[in-house]
Amino acid sequence: MRIVISFFVLFCIFAMPTNGFAQNGKSLKAYLSEAASYIWAPPVPNFKSPHLHDARTPHNTQWQDNNWTPQEWTDARGGNPMNVIQGFYDADIIRDQNFNKDEVPVLIVGQGFINLSDGEKRRVAMYVDDTYGITRSNPQAAYLLEFYKKSKAVGIFTKDGLQLQ
Repeated sequence: MRIVISFFVLFCIFAMPTNGFAQNGKSLKAYLSEAASYIWAPPVPNFKSPHLHDARTPHNTQWQDNNWTPQEWTDARGGNPMNVIQGFYDADIIRDQNFNKDEVPVLIVGQGFINLSDGEKRRVAMYVDDTYGITRSNPQAAYLLEFYKKSKAVGIFTKDGLQLQ
């Protein structure tokens, strides 16, 4: 008897278009079918910018059309480059400056540096180089950027620009 009753209930729900379950003249089965496809629809892809960075643009040409100069930041801080450097310390972008055992300059960076975009990381590295004249004094000169927690290099700055690890 239970089988007959359950079959009858299922038949009434899914096969019969009743006014109690009908919406716009559709049966409950059609209504539930549309609702299920709406709930479980695949996400709409974003074909304009599926990734944050364009994978085809080489890293060294990514900013070639940018005409920013370090002097802009100096002018914004009253004309004194040490005001900008102090701002880097205050924002935890720079933690320390020293030399490694091979006498290579090392810039210890903080979490603020890691949180910057690649373009802003490049600008910070350019600003430090412009202020202290590391690559200006010797074309072969470079300085390392190390993260303070791990003491491992996260990048190197040469006369050609910043190279991130």
